[in-house]
Amino acid sequence: MRLLLVTQDFPPAFGGIQTYSKALADQFVQNTEKFGVVAPYERGCRESDAGLPYPVHRVMLPRNVMRWAMAPYLNSVCQRHGYRVALLAQWYSGAAAGVLRRRGVLDRVYVAAHGQELLRVPAQGTWLGNAYERHRREVLASMDGFFPVSKYTGSLLEELGVVKNRIHVVKNGTDVERFRLDAEAKEQLGVWRTARGLGQGPLLLTAARLVRRKGIDLVLRALPKVAQVMPGVRYAVVGTGPEEATLRRLVLDLGINDRVVFLGKLPEKEVVFAYNACDVFVMPARFEHPSVEGFGLVFREANACGKPVIGTATGGIADAIDDGHTGLLVEPDNVDACAAALLRLLGDAKYAARLGQQGRALVESSGTWRHAAESMLQMMGGAA
Repeated sequence: MRLLLVTQDFPPAFGGIQTYSKALADQFVQNTEKFGVVAPYERGCRESDAGLPYPVHRVMLPRNVMRWAMAPYLNSVCQRHGYRVALLAQWYSGAAAGVLRRRGVLDRVYVAAHGQELLRVPAQGTWLGNAYERHRREVLASMDGFFPVSKYTGSLLEELGVVKNRIHVVKNGTDVERFRLDAEAKEQLGVWRTARGLGQGPLLLTAARLVRRKGIDLVLRALPKVAQVMPGVRYAVVGTGPEEATLRRLVLDLGINDRVVFLGKLPEKEVVFAYNACDVFVMPARFEHPSVEGFGLVFREANACGKPVIGTATGGIADAIDDGHTGLLVEPDNVDACAAALLRLLGDAKYAARLGQQGRALVESSGTWRHAAESMLQMMGGAA
């Protein structure tokens, strides 16, 4: 297969779709006759692209313009390099790719689906919003197949008129080796915790962009209840975002500033340390239309470290957490339920360890990026 991945989000830019695109690209290049990526130009991209085993064709257009004005560039790349199948990391480039397919430049076009991009409508309720929705439905109807990251995201495609037999759920993968610590690194965990002010008692962790939807405020409100039973508990928050100041004020209002540590954006090595150091990973996300958790990759990353997880049955999280097997699902916006789940795991080390071990086994057996890429390639090849 001569495959081209088209994405608006790719390293060195940082984010969920960037991780998704790069992880799949690293797998596709090993299992295709020819592979390349089309992505927007980013500062520092020449350095990051130089070490990759596949070409990244950079579009000199702003990310938000790329979807509308890239047909000539995409045509040139496909003609020069002989790509015949395109996988779009988002539907936005579908109009341009569809033109190439109708002209015979591409044989087939597939689309990945995550969640928010299927719900968001600019200027909703206006003529512009209505035109946008019509355009999205037309583009989706013209594609050969879809790879939603969860059953929930697949249901959004159906609501937009996509025929069910074109929808193939492929859950996000995880790089197990990325989160595995060697003996020397394990010995450093205690020192790292001390240096970061995390103590040596029970440790909770959230790694996320600091926005209200992630539910970090619920964990903060649950923490005093947990501390009554687990006096040494600490809560580490990895990430930055617009809600940080609000969350810090809430910590002071609740009188738990000695229990909460905002670690900010961490280098890769320390992110891995954080996952491995925690006892429970928790992110009780909300659904705030159009913002939704399409899958919840962080839960699988924590599982890859052998940690039990707590989330909510919103969006696609139920596909990321096998309730009672790899973690626990709690009711959204329910502080008491969140506190009870935390106490259940912190208070029963054997049960928590079993969930974490089962989570890691699931990731290793069927939840890696290799599994995801192989599933996609099988579906794309089978549609020839």
